[in-house]
Amino acid sequence: MPTERPMLAWQPGVATACVYCSAPRPERAHHCRLCGVCILRMDHHCPWLNNCVGFKNHKFFLLATFYGLVACVVGVLTALPELALCLDAAVRSAQGLRLNVELPWSATCAMLTFGAFAALLASILAAMLVAHGQLLAANMTSVEGHYRGAMNPFDLGGPIANVAQVFGAPGFDWLLPVAPWRPLSDGITFFRAGKAPEAQDGDDAYGEELWTSRYRAGAKAGPVARMFEWLRIGRPRPPSAPTASPGRGGAPYASVRYTALGSVPGAHSVVPGV
Repeated sequence: MPTERPMLAWQPGVATACVYCSAPRPERAHHCRLCGVCILRMDHHCPWLNNCVGFKNHKFFLLATFYGLVACVVGVLTALPELALCLDAAVRSAQGLRLNVELPWSATCAMLTFGAFAALLASILAAMLVAHGQLLAANMTSVEGHYRGAMNPFDLGGPIANVAQVFGAPGFDWLLPVAPWRPLSDGITFFRAGKAPEAQDGDDAYGEELWTSRYRAGAKAGPVARMFEWLRIGRPRPPSAPTASPGRGGAPYASVRYTALGSVPGAHSVVPGV
């Protein structure tokens, strides 16, 4: 199957050949040298998680950052009177002045340590959330944030539409640490500005047509299986199940929905960053 050389630039609708694995991979997938595999819609490798942040867990990473920031802010605000009292006691003790309230030195140190740590962690998480939030609002990853010289083909024109590509269709589940209830992507193919594919109910060939047009797969390759025989991530759809169409609660690529786990012995695998 035709592939192109990966570049540090936008390559929408193009299958690239990984220079490390020597195997084809879909758009927006990148190789992680630390994990040793290609990650679907890779954002970055997080040393704190000792794992990659990609298609499957990008939402959870962002929510964990948000939850951590909220916890730090709430912790500091609710303990603010005690922190002020302990800080006053520490200053008066250092200056040899009379204390207004006798506090155990261990309790004072513990409270001040908590306040300093919570404030430091809140500032770090806030900076992370702002940086990743800007990328999320533009439907970009940290890797794609380094691209220069071209417009983002995956920017759908608004922050809500762009966030929905990671969090799923807008709903209450945006705030919950669960997989999107109504995902808008399968991690293999993605909407592009002005070029969102249109699925039709009952069209079993839709998935193959999408791949043929988006990834230049030859018609003789079969129902996408030829390209992904390396990956073993195809999940056939039951014959009675209709193809879901965008905007009606289903994934826009129901006939090419994939679970990216497992690999053929001696072959290459693309994993979703889980």
